[in-house]
Amino acid sequence: MIDLHAHVLPGIDDGPATLAESLALLQAMDEQGVSTVVAAAHALDGKYNATRAAVLAATDMVNAELRRIGRRIQVLPGMELYLTFDLLRALRSGEAVGLNNSRHILVELPHREFPMYTERALFEAMIAGFRPILNHPERNHEIRRRPALMYRLADKGVLAMVTASSLIGRFGSEAQALAEEFVAEGVAPYIVSDAHDLKGRAPHLPEGLAAARALGKADQTAEADLLALIAHQPA
Repeated sequence: MIDLHAHVLPGIDDGPATLAESLALLQAMDEQGVSTVVAAAHALDGKYNATRAAVLAATDMVNAELRRIGRRIQVLPGMELYLTFDLLRALRSGEAVGLNNSRHILVELPHREFPMYTERALFEAMIAGFRPILNHPERNHEIRRRPALMYRLADKGVLAMVTASSLIGRFGSEAQALAEEFVAEGVAPYIVSDAHDLKGRAPHLPEGLAAARALGKADQTAEADLLALIAHQPA
């Protein structure tokens, strides 16, 4: 399995606090059958603000430890970029880390809002050569109220990923219904764990993928295709 979004780097954000916790989480994912996971360190959110240097160093350290203990799962670098008015400036600064340090960027909306500048910020990024992917739109309050907001973005080329836990009801019935809709309609081709730990935000990717299969998404073709693309795409 491929997990394109999980918080697995130690001491970076609200994911694992220590290397031991990080390795325990990754061991559990490895035992579930995950072969590759893209780190999703929070950035630009005014709280954690992971730096490029910290993300790349932590990724290297975790991979070295995984090899040392004989685990085959691989961690790729990445950030979950909080949507700001000047997203493009942050991207041009070179500080942001896309998926596997590529020009595919993972973007998070404010939990309760769909800012007026959302379309402008995302489309400016696209014009500059970046490819934004919106994370967990099914959990955004305004998109729940007006799903057409996500469809409008999708029509303009913005893809999305939904959280496996949403598909199995762990974020409530509204998030589950919208996640199912976005998967079924092809708006969200990617299913991710968004795991943070082994308790409150445990990895549920196998269960989420099973739920997606019931909706007609039979495999991880989209995830594999994106992983192959970003493996050869320069930042």
